[in-house]
Amino acid sequence: MRSLPWQRIALLALLIVTTISLLPGNSESRRLNYHEILVAQTATEMLENSVFLVPSLMGEPRLKKPPLSYWLSIIAHKVLDRSGRSRISEFEARLPSLVSGLLLILVTYGLGRLATGKPQGGLIAASFLVTSVSFFIYTRNARPEMIYALLCALMTLGLLLAIRRAEQGRPTTAAAIVAWSAFSISFLAKGPQFPLFILLGFVLGMVFLRPRLPLLATLHPWMALPALVLPLAYFAYLGFHVDNAFALWGNEMAQGDHIPLWKRPLRFYYPVILFVGLAPWLIVFATTLKDIWKRREHTILILACCVLVSVCLVSFAGKLRPHYLLPVMPICATLMAWSILNAGKSLRANTPQPLLFKILAWSQFALVGVVLIALLVTFVVNEGGTNKLDLVYAAIPWLVVSGALYVSAAIAASRSTTVTAVVLVASILCSFAAFSRMQIDDSKSTQSAYRFVAQVEAYLSADTQLYINSNKLLYYYYYSSETPEIRSLENWQSSRRPGENAFFIIRMDILKNHGWQGELIIVQELDSKDKAMVLFRPAAQ
Repeated sequence: MRSLPWQRIALLALLIVTTISLLPGNSESRRLNYHEILVAQTATEMLENSVFLVPSLMGEPRLKKPPLSYWLSIIAHKVLDRSGRSRISEFEARLPSLVSGLLLILVTYGLGRLATGKPQGGLIAASFLVTSVSFFIYTRNARPEMIYALLCALMTLGLLLAIRRAEQGRPTTAAAIVAWSAFSISFLAKGPQFPLFILLGFVLGMVFLRPRLPLLATLHPWMALPALVLPLAYFAYLGFHVDNAFALWGNEMAQGDHIPLWKRPLRFYYPVILFVGLAPWLIVFATTLKDIWKRREHTILILACCVLVSVCLVSFAGKLRPHYLLPVMPICATLMAWSILNAGKSLRANTPQPLLFKILAWSQFALVGVVLIALLVTFVVNEGGTNKLDLVYAAIPWLVVSGALYVSAAIAASRSTTVTAVVLVASILCSFAAFSRMQIDDSKSTQSAYRFVAQVEAYLSADTQLYINSNKLLYYYYYSSETPEIRSLENWQSSRRPGENAFFIIRMDILKNHGWQGELIIVQELDSKDKAMVLFRPAAQ
């Protein structure tokens, strides 16, 4: 029996460690934020109503986002749920993002290996992605960002593979099919913007190829026509079945803002976000920019064009959103891996400080070994519930720091001891700064407002009138203040029918402060921010 190559073993280890590190943060121990609730509640209503083509929220069509994340959440619920209920759980809503993140590691590995020509390049690129702040945030989030990033990266891989095959005189049809299929499905994940940006970057980048490749025979752009049949047919169906759908999409695409269009790129928001999203690898990315300009390898220039075009065009958007640049993060990780391998070549050629490099590299392996042993002991030996989560989360920054040691050594060890020390300290500081602002420990949140309302709805009969007296809870649950079911206790008391059978969701401290009399049906302690929420039935007046 042949043994697995070390590259596959390393990639498998990276996937396992990433899965172990992320799984606890996707569970019910961490409540959904208001953006995630839009996905979970919409998927729940689609499932309850058995209407899967027209997403709805609070009974109204919700067309601001394409439906792929809702469909995947429903599939996760169908596979995992054994209770027979239709409500999507926190884990089911976040599972598509987690799976997409793990698949994105494999796609990024493929990108890195293809761009550098070495499996080490794929492993370094995948490691950069896994230990970046953007990856950590959005693999633990129910929003469609990670699904979108996966499809854009898969499209990039297919296009790059088609170019490489064309250079070798090999058929490019299969690679083009992968690219255009991902292009098509990405429309149903979040829209056409970034797939079109990346495609334009590839077309512009091919200008630098010498000799130039024929565009039609390499990328097979005619495949775009059959690829777009599915998403265009779906959006046409929505447009003709939902009032004002086309106007809504036009407003979303235009993203109206009071700032004139020509002034928006001058804010430099998205170039800054690109650097922030790559934390803690800011110094590596700066070195990459220098290497791209100096070496000008045609494959790397094509990927650099994709990043540059995407950042430039998205800068014209009216909204400022940090997650908009997530689809280009795998490309950035690939470019940085290429730069690191160049630094390694210089190091092997000059080797003025081999001892320092070896010490730092072995320090990385030692830290990773300590982390893996700690995780194993945590899940096998330790029987404490919350301590398990805390220890796993505490291991994540150390994974980042261990990678920072190795990469920083590769960049700086061929120069001076002072530069090496500065780069190492800066990388470690960036690592801790990035993860400390994420509030990694979510164990204090014992229950979510989303799940609390689910308990309330399960308790009440279908014809019972339910009122919500707390705008904060409504904000977390529905993300809307436009609903006829908002009614304060004061308005209920002063109405002409104060004796009606009414139930209120309200905060406990509001009841105590106003001295309301009645019956507490369900009491749920949420967290220190929302305090206790109750289902309250006021006494008839």
